[in-house]
Amino acid sequence: MLDKLEEGKIYVFVDKAAKDKFMKRFAPYEEYVECYYKDGFTITMVEANIGLTSDLMTIREDELQYFKLKEETKMSFTKSDLKTGMVIVGRNGESGVVPKGTANGDTYSGETWGMLNSFDENLTDRYSRDFDIMEVWQAHSNIDFLKCTSGDPSKHPTHKLLWKREERKVVKVGDVEYYEDELSDALSKIKPINKGVE
Repeated sequence: MLDKLEEGKIYVFVDKAAKDKFMKRFAPYEEYVECYYKDGFTITMVEANIGLTSDLMTIREDELQYFKLKEETKMSFTKSDLKTGMVIVGRNGESGVVPKGTANGDTYSGETWGMLNSFDENLTDRYSRDFDIMEVWQAHSNIDFLKCTSGDPSKHPTHKLLWKREERKVVKVGDVEYYEDELSDALSKIKPINKGVE
């Protein structure tokens, strides 16, 4: 259950019963409330534990039980989305700033340097898995842009994470790599030869 509201977040009803209880406060103007709700209430301001969603719409502290935070959909990110000033982090942990349209073409530079044309649209490197782009960050200002030519961008308090690669965990058995979930599933279907010595 929610214990507070946050500005800029979107909140949706827990279920239909919660929606019906909340709407009772606004009878007979439920249609008016529906216009503001759509896919959730966006909180524009929080003051004294009351969330303001518009000039007239509020969510009071005693009504938090009717709401939950809307799940954010995972955003996909492609090479075409990269812009000058964005900071990329490779699988090897090295970071670099993207300057597009330089005399050398679209590049990235910082702890390492390279050409963006070595990446496929899904931000994987064509030549080495070590250089796959794992995170994309946005610098807050031109000064931040200059500061982050090296180092971990998450250490810069004004940087905003735009995208992070979600990957399945890989485990190695001998010299062979497997996806952990597939290996666990396969092992669960294999009957043991013996159950060990008691």
